Amino acid sequence: KDQQNALDYYNQAIDNKAKSSDYALYQKAVILGIQGKLKDKVATLEKIFKGYPKSVYIDDALYESVNANMLSGNNDESLSNFKKLIDEFPSSSYVKKAMLGEALVYYNNKQDDSAIKVYKELVEKFPNTTESKEALAELRNIAVSQNKVEDYLAYVKNIPNADISMAGQDSLIYESA
Repeated sequence: KDQQNALDYYNQAIDNKAKSSDYALYQKAVILGIQGKLKDKVATLEKIFKGYPKSVYIDDALYESVNANMLSGNNDESLSNFKKLIDEFPSSSYVKKAMLGEALVYYNNKQDDSAIKVYKELVEKFPNTTESKEALAELRNIAVSQNKVEDYLAYVKNIPNADISMAGQDSLIYESA
């Protein structure tokens, strides 16, 4: 009921072309996503992209769109929006997550080389972040699955705070065998 009341309020603001219509559209999209109405969510976010291209919520809307498209299995659209977010909003707080997502889409599409490239770029651009650590873990998993542990170990050796003990190296080599 509260969601419906909020939707009614946001729809009224949108219909009246209130100054904060971009915010109302964004919040409406979030609610639609919570309700599982992913197509409606994406359609609402598209209205922000088309009607308010300079909105302060545009990077938020892009990230929400990416998530909705991924949940809908629309990986091509997700990949396109990940790239748009990364390229057009380089200072956005979503860039690190977008890079992880972009690499994941590549990996899921069996494009390991592209995934590796994005993961490495993330590690280099944003060292010592949670996302960087996740990227290193994914690089490790890919290396193990491809039997390229030596390449991974050589790469990690040059990454600050990514040291792997000798026992850890031995374990990794054993795991890939």
